Amino acid sequence: MNLLHSVQIPSIYGDKFIRVYHADATCLPLDVDVLGVSARPGAYLPSPNTLIDALWRRGIHVHEMARQPDIDMRRLCKVWLSAPIKEEFREDAGSIGRIACIEFSQYSKALDNQEAFEKSIISKTSAFFRMLDAAEHAEVPLNTVAMPMLGGGAQGIRFDLILVPLLREIVDYLLRSKVTRQVLLVDKSERTAHIFAAALKSDSFRAHLKMACDTETLSHKKQAFISYAHEDRPVVELLCEKIQQSGLDVWVDKQNIIEGVYADRIAKAIHQSGIFIPVMSRYSLYSPHVLTEVNMAFNRMSSARLFLPLFVDRSQVTPAFEYYLNAIDCTYALPPTQNKLNEFIEKIHKRYNEVTL
Repeated sequence: MNLLHSVQIPSIYGDKFIRVYHADATCLPLDVDVLGVSARPGAYLPSPNTLIDALWRRGIHVHEMARQPDIDMRRLCKVWLSAPIKEEFREDAGSIGRIACIEFSQYSKALDNQEAFEKSIISKTSAFFRMLDAAEHAEVPLNTVAMPMLGGGAQGIRFDLILVPLLREIVDYLLRSKVTRQVLLVDKSERTAHIFAAALKSDSFRAHLKMACDTETLSHKKQAFISYAHEDRPVVELLCEKIQQSGLDVWVDKQNIIEGVYADRIAKAIHQSGIFIPVMSRYSLYSPHVLTEVNMAFNRMSSARLFLPLFVDRSQVTPAFEYYLNAIDCTYALPPTQNKLNEFIEKIHKRYNEVTL
């Protein structure tokens, strides 16, 4: 097991690490809580010289685990997390706690819509780590997460397409996770392992790491950004008043456009707010503006940011919003009375105090 490079990442939960190893991910000399693998959709049987094949030879059968995973997000975003693996003690290798799988279609330069495929790589990679967020919420052990170059095996995805979103998601995940201490990038291919190491030494990665850490500091700002549909303005104005009376600042869009310079102002406000409150209703659940803001806040979510959806009616969550709200603690003020909003304000302060201790 050859350590090629290590990056230390300071966070409010202690120092985190990304470590690159030239090694067999199935035979590491330390315990791994979650091992990431990639596969074509529904194709979990072992192919020669793949990680799933190496796991098969170790007695870990991914195709069987795929039948009853503990977390199954395949319908929405093609990722799933297995139930705990039951293995006998091995002297030659540490344990593997669970398998986390991400599904990519076969890559080909001849794809009819290559741009859409490349965008799906980014969204699925993000979903993979949001699934780990859900696992943390369910108290799944996650001290050490390991993975090879996801999508680089039988799926044939070019390294330049997967590497940048993968490393950025790892950094953002480590900053927001309370429990994960290290992510190991492990590949038995010496060339691939060195590509990992070189990427971590690049100027672009260092710039993203600095920006992410700076954002973590900014997000302690006691400002709440409220995202809403303008039909809900009466409720939002009452909510704003109560939040301000409680000692927090509020940023709220009081205009009816989000384009051009004003869109930049919204992006900056979300970036600088430690609390994001989407007001969910039969109007906002069909608002493209609210969806855009939720997506922006969700992608910036970290351990020091609060994402606190507030439902003000009994509307069914649409598929577009289900992806973002699936593993989020939502509040239901039904109806949004003075007392219900006061209880929500108390929840905001309780959660804020927890993340800023």
